Amino acid sequence: MNTRQLCRALVKRYGVRGLWLAYRMRQALWAGRAGETTLVRLPEWHQPILLRNRTADPLSLWQIAVEGAADFPVHVAPEFIVDAGANIGLASLALASRFPLSRIVAVEFERENVAMLRRNLSGVPQVKIVEAAIWPRSGSYAAVARPQHSTTWGYVAKEAAEGTQGAVPTISMPDLMAHCGLPRIDLLKMDIEGSEFGLFSGEDNDWLNRVQMAVIELHERIHPGVEALVNEVMALHGLRPAGPWDEYSTFQRVPGAQAPG
Repeated sequence: MNTRQLCRALVKRYGVRGLWLAYRMRQALWAGRAGETTLVRLPEWHQPILLRNRTADPLSLWQIAVEGAADFPVHVAPEFIVDAGANIGLASLALASRFPLSRIVAVEFERENVAMLRRNLSGVPQVKIVEAAIWPRSGSYAAVARPQHSTTWGYVAKEAAEGTQGAVPTISMPDLMAHCGLPRIDLLKMDIEGSEFGLFSGEDNDWLNRVQMAVIELHERIHPGVEALVNEVMALHGLRPAGPWDEYSTFQRVPGAQAPG
């Protein structure tokens, strides 16, 4: 992607306002000083957002705002949404704008991302932020395993001893739902960089009986076989494949297999 492509795409989507947005995006992508942030405002979102210059942040914004990565089709407006692997909050903001009456729980474990998440969602009261790593069980700790050439996404959680530098608590999906007062999850968006393998390999996945729709990025390159595993577990709990959406696999509850609650 170059400046001309950036301008063309944003003007097509936003009209003349796209020119200013293209300038700010260019600043965040290439022109801004590393270690600093750029303020960007999208017309349809609740508030302006901060992007870290020369990181994956502006690319994430491009995927969500321009390519529509969070525009997955839903049959009924969701009331309860979980954004597992919320990064800096862009998907949560898009979903909050799209479903203004929903309650959203945004879960993120990497601390620099959490700091940006809190800043970007500070004016969106419908979103509750949980700083934790999604795990098969609660009560342990996880730390960041930073991949080589990391650019603020793709952080992998690895189990760690309490007191390990940067370690955060783990939380299971049932405990997350109980902690946040969620009787069910109408829309689960999950991108937890390979941790889905351990999560769905666990013995207790009955929480899926209370999920109506799931949109999950499956990291087959990290854990070969995770796609088959997740498809099997979803089927056992009344969720069937509904096709790909961007980099995600989507699952819908089978008609007649209604989740309780």
